[in-house]
Amino acid sequence: MSGLDATERTDAHTALIHTRVGQAVVAVLVVVMSVWIVGPNLPASPARDMVAVVWSPAVNAGFEQNWSVFSPNPRAQTLEVVAVAEFADGTTTEWRLPEFGPVIGAYRTYRWRKWQERVRLDSNARYWDSSAAWIARDVARGDELPVRVRLLRRWRDLEPLTADGIADTKLNEFEFHVWEGADG
Repeated sequence: MSGLDATERTDAHTALIHTRVGQAVVAVLVVVMSVWIVGPNLPASPARDMVAVVWSPAVNAGFEQNWSVFSPNPRAQTLEVVAVAEFADGTTTEWRLPEFGPVIGAYRTYRWRKWQERVRLDSNARYWDSSAAWIARDVARGDELPVRVRLLRRWRDLEPLTADGIADTKLNEFEFHVWEGADG
């Protein structure tokens, strides 16, 4: 028996990753596995189709999670929460969800869209006043806050595609809360 105790012994795998070859193998495996996991889960597109052969082994191994998992019953409406801020001089401004850049901004926008889905519900009325007050501060003109903020639900019913394309549907709107400022 060697002079090493059980905590100092290394197995073959551990010894391998302490070599340059072992580290290179691990790095390649991490890159390949990342591509195999992320690639098949990208939304369908022509670009994805062009490089699909790269992760075909991952598909064969069962790593693919098709996007259709989210759509047996897709949402039947587009949703939007808009605020109309009214100032003492009679002018108004419309507040909409912040939009961020197309790449990383999509992750920030996602949180706003989840907020929008939730805040519009009658069961979340307890958040309406604080949301409207925050929007009032966001659209303030210097020290001038709006005297009133009206929260609006907007939605459009989505119809199935037709042979002529997307059906044009009516935009619906409902005022679900009015916040009155300190002077209102």
